[in-house]
Amino acid sequence: MGLEILGRLNAKTQPYQVASSTFGSLSMSDIAAATKGLGSVEYEYIRARYLKDQAAMIRLRNAIFDNLFKDIKKPAYRIGLSLSLVVDCCGDNICQDCDGRGEVTKDNVKAECSTCSGTGRVYISGRKIAATCGMDHANFLRRYQKKYNNARIRLESIGRKAERMVLDNLKD
Repeated sequence: MGLEILGRLNAKTQPYQVASSTFGSLSMSDIAAATKGLGSVEYEYIRARYLKDQAAMIRLRNAIFDNLFKDIKKPAYRIGLSLSLVVDCCGDNICQDCDGRGEVTKDNVKAECSTCSGTGRVYISGRKIAATCGMDHANFLRRYQKKYNNARIRLESIGRKAERMVLDNLKD
């Protein structure tokens, strides 16, 4: 429900119904009203994830570079980790095995999807992240994987908070 609303958060939205609330065509002022109260990182997250705004993705990557990975000395590593994190959290990483539902049905029995662990999303592999950073995979696993995973959890938490705020603003 919420992701559908956020996915339609653009100036060309047609009227649609969600639960018992009807949201008509959204204008740019509606979008501004829906995103009021968001901090800069939350705002860029919403624009990057749901509007696929390339400039917002770059600004989000820069915020991650400056804040979440500021203790990493090599700029190439910081840039690669920041870029990978934006793609992981804002990209279209829908699990192909369950079509983003988080569960599969086999012989009329529903079970958690083993590919995505029930999240409906697949994340970038450690090998691809390491290659993006220009480091070997073993170095990524040993020195950066835990930090990357913690940063992903933090950014996803920021994103969920921003989504809730936008949904609350849309209900007003």
